[in-house]
Amino acid sequence: MFNFIFLAFVNLNSAWACFAPPQSAMVPLEEMVKSNENIYVAEAVHVSRTARLPVFKFKVVETLKGKSVPTLKIEGHRAKDKESLSDFDGHKDENFWNKNTSGRLINDPSCEVQPTFTKGTRYLIFPKQPYTYKSLEIVKTNDDKFLQKVRELIIAQKK
Repeated sequence: MFNFIFLAFVNLNSAWACFAPPQSAMVPLEEMVKSNENIYVAEAVHVSRTARLPVFKFKVVETLKGKSVPTLKIEGHRAKDKESLSDFDGHKDENFWNKNTSGRLINDPSCEVQPTFTKGTRYLIFPKQPYTYKSLEIVKTNDDKFLQKVRELIIAQKK
């Protein structure tokens, strides 16, 4: 009887775990730019609480692609660890560019990429869901390498 209960518990836990990154989280940057109708640079300016998650309000600093809006709201967690606060040295760090699984965000046990934010921080936002590992990157300066690459791709795709 004990073996049966133990195996059932192990199998139940396995059902809740995400053993491999979801394909939807590993979209190449060119495809992200092409498939997102809207792309923004925005600063997290306010955090409110809902029953589920904190809701971050963003002031749009620049509309890179799509419909101009003054603000955005996105549910997410507060960024707490070193990785979720990283901008990969202005996205000059080669580890960020080496593969589509690199980025600030991680997937949770349900295999969904979970946004994390910090009030007062500026982000390059691809609002289309499901989010990829690079959908909500920190951009501290206008010469950030990731931001520059996204701008280049937007211009190239307009041609």
